[in-house]
Amino acid sequence: MDQLAVAYRNATSEDELERTAHEMQQIIHDSGVYIPGYMTEFSRVACWRWLRWPDSDFTEFSPPKVYVPMESYVYWVDGGMKRETLEAKRSGGSFPEVQEVKSRYQIKAEARKGKDE
Repeated sequence: MDQLAVAYRNATSEDELERTAHEMQQIIHDSGVYIPGYMTEFSRVACWRWLRWPDSDFTEFSPPKVYVPMESYVYWVDGGMKRETLEAKRSGGSFPEVQEVKSRYQIKAEARKGKDE
């Protein structure tokens, strides 16, 4: 693979580049390489309270808030809530913490029976 990587880097024609890339891809495919990424069973989202997202059965075209919410591009700024929040911030007020648990896509663990059950 190292020799192919050097050949790819030093290729002088598109044909050589393509042939070398295909050889490298075939080696990767044949070896069944899998590189796991970092994964957690949860995600956390924090934002100003005036950012709002649709989260209903009527907006199925929009991913639910359990994904990266800014990537849905279906959010808006609630002007009244923003003014209220900034005024409370200036006057030393606060709002209660909000914790929403979304379990729509939660993977449910199946109960496993032992051999004696």
